[in-house]
Amino acid sequence: MIDNCKFSSYLIGPNKLVILAILVICLLSVSSYPVDAKGETIRVGVYQYEPVVFTDDDGMIRGFYIDILEHIASKEGWNIEYVPCPWAECLERLETGEIDLLVAIAYSEERGERFDFTNEAVVLDWGQIYTRSDLEIQSILDLDQKTVIGLREDIYYLSFQPYSEQFGISCNFIEADDYPTVFGYLENKTADAGIIPRLYNPPQKKDYDVYETPIIFSPIEMRFAVPKGKNKEILETIDKHMVALKGNRESIYYQSQNKWLASVVEFEIPGWIKLAVGFGGGLLLFFIAASAVLNTQVKRKTAELSDKNEELMADIVERKRAEEMLQKANEDLKSLDKMKDEFISNVSHELKTPLVSITGYSELVDDRSLGEINDEQKKALDTVLRNSERLRHLVDSLLFISKVQAGAIEYAFEKVQIAEIINDAIQDMFLEIKKKHLSLERNVPGDLPLINGDKGKLTNILTSILDNAIKFTPSGGLITVSAIEEDENVHIIVSDTGIGIKKELMPNLFQRFYQVDASIRRRYGGTGLGLYICKNIVEGHKGNIWIESEEGKGTTVHVTLPK
Repeated sequence: MIDNCKFSSYLIGPNKLVILAILVICLLSVSSYPVDAKGETIRVGVYQYEPVVFTDDDGMIRGFYIDILEHIASKEGWNIEYVPCPWAECLERLETGEIDLLVAIAYSEERGERFDFTNEAVVLDWGQIYTRSDLEIQSILDLDQKTVIGLREDIYYLSFQPYSEQFGISCNFIEADDYPTVFGYLENKTADAGIIPRLYNPPQKKDYDVYETPIIFSPIEMRFAVPKGKNKEILETIDKHMVALKGNRESIYYQSQNKWLASVVEFEIPGWIKLAVGFGGGLLLFFIAASAVLNTQVKRKTAELSDKNEELMADIVERKRAEEMLQKANEDLKSLDKMKDEFISNVSHELKTPLVSITGYSELVDDRSLGEINDEQKKALDTVLRNSERLRHLVDSLLFISKVQAGAIEYAFEKVQIAEIINDAIQDMFLEIKKKHLSLERNVPGDLPLINGDKGKLTNILTSILDNAIKFTPSGGLITVSAIEEDENVHIIVSDTGIGIKKELMPNLFQRFYQVDASIRRRYGGTGLGLYICKNIVEGHKGNIWIESEEGKGTTVHVTLPK
């Protein structure tokens, strides 16, 4: 009995426990050996996304991604086992670890929390709206109250829903398991519009009676992905090869791109974008002319009202008649003013949709995503982008005014640090300051109290004030930005050594569409809306804004905001 006890104690002694622990760790290490080791089989999820990846009529897995993966596999000694699955099922299998690698998956922050991705993108793709041939759909606003179909769990289908809400439209969304089903629903008129990736281009697409609209959105990088926290070696190996392949113009990457994607990504400015530019320019000219006519009518009515008032006040007997005429004239004036505000709002919304497409497509061309461009094309493209930005700023200003008139301005109030807002505004305008060779002094304590405000709108007004200071300050001048705490307020002061403002013009500075002088407008540009918008935002924060200026000596803008 004693011997048996000693024998049991020997088996479970400290030394044996250490040995046992080492054996367990070794076994675990063997069982978790990475799947990309030489000779191991890698299960790769594939789906129908021709010509990027697809199964052909003979059951062969082919496509742009497959050529690249097969090249890497041959170099690394990988055995590839392809696992065909519908798109949504491929995502589920990747998340559960049933497959080791998924090709042609668009990267997003949300997906980055579910999967691990390669650092190197393979290709850039974006969403595009297709529609039935019997419908006239040219802008996103035309999709209001329409039935829109997209691929289940597709990144473009998921991103289009909040994107459409930004334009105030409501769509009825339905889901499909593959892209041919989307085309089928359009052809049999079960749906009005469908969401398709730009690169999806199978030969059968031409057999469907569908129309490709100019509505594009959400440029996104396509990469490789593995289950979260697993197969890191696979990603690192693919990244290593992708860097090398992209750096060699003769590599399989470019050969396969020309083979599968040449007809899709070849650079050409489409006719619709030329039409959109012409339409946008014509619409803008029409808007300017119509605004001038309406402003003339308003001024004429105002002059008539003044004349009638002087004439009728001279005769007390005609007072009743004068009151009636004044009332009618006021009603006419209000009607014209309302008509002008509605016109501004409608035209601005109509301009915004083609402008989004023009800017988005131009940026894709500019970053060479659609192919190389020469120097002359680059200059022309820079002109398009520069004027698109000017037009966007005008449209945003006009939309803000229409919201002010409708009482529809919304503020996202939160506790914000004014020093951070000032830094953001200076950062936004730093290149303009440097380009004009101006000096900047910043006197902003880091311990200013927090204020309750809308960070985005406050940054916008400070950026606008700085823009005016830069615009009207000659090269070599000085701009000073200060902030101090005063009683219950934070006081922001922006001073410049610019051309200043005449004393008689000061009372009108915060009126909309007001510019101090026609010659200054021609020289410096602008719409006369900046200070009007600043005043509305500051008053929306229960603050005050005022200007001090002396002609030839510079201008100082004061903004106070309650703590």
